[in-house]
Amino acid sequence: MDSLISALSTSGEVIRAEVEAIRRLAAGTGMSGIDLQAIGRIQAWIDRELPELRRRNRLAKAADLLPAWAPGLPSGLVTIDESTLLSAGEARRQGEALAARFDAIHPGNLGIPGGKYNSDKLAAVIRELGAHEHDADYTAAFFAALGATKSLAIPAKLRAGTDDPGKAIDTISRALGTAVREGGHVPGFAEVRYELATGTPLSSGLPCRWARSPACAARPAPRRAATNWRRPRSNGSPVASAPKRSAN
Repeated sequence: MDSLISALSTSGEVIRAEVEAIRRLAAGTGMSGIDLQAIGRIQAWIDRELPELRRRNRLAKAADLLPAWAPGLPSGLVTIDESTLLSAGEARRQGEALAARFDAIHPGNLGIPGGKYNSDKLAAVIRELGAHEHDADYTAAFFAALGATKSLAIPAKLRAGTDDPGKAIDTISRALGTAVREGGHVPGFAEVRYELATGTPLSSGLPCRWARSPACAARPAPRRAATNWRRPRSNGSPVASAPKRSAN
């Protein structure tokens, strides 16, 4: 699959360059009306299929649970459950929907044996997430929909509301790992990932100098501090001086 993706990627670049060269040559010889639509359709097909091929390749590598040697299977082949293979858009939609379901479940606990009355509902959501734990679009959309604060609160919610929190937290950890490694392209997750790592929203403070988020674009530039710093005293501490006032 890696070889196929590499070959298609190279072919797309060659076709793009050659079509442009043919157009320039045709224009120089007065044949500007030459029909290159058929070649353009091939290029469009490659551009459309490559992202999905790369996605399938990532999922196949992540889901490679075959032993080093399997009877009857050539080396390097990986079986994929096609029923769980979603398009990127559908994976994101389902990930967001699952986050909404998880968020709506209250981790109820009556304080008696068997009293975690929503344990089955929480476990069902975690199982569904686990079925897609290698899908970066699905998992990143799930955590992006929850946001950083609620994502950080997941372990506590599972401990409070499920009968087997350890297994559920393991699933959440693997899903988050997939999202962090490969889900930065999913809308909203880059901001969540930054906040999970730093404890600071990406749209606040200094990071807005490089952040490409609507919140950053809408936020006015920070004001300079009203205090000016000048030469330190002999003891090494800086001396603050009041800002200069303009004359009326």
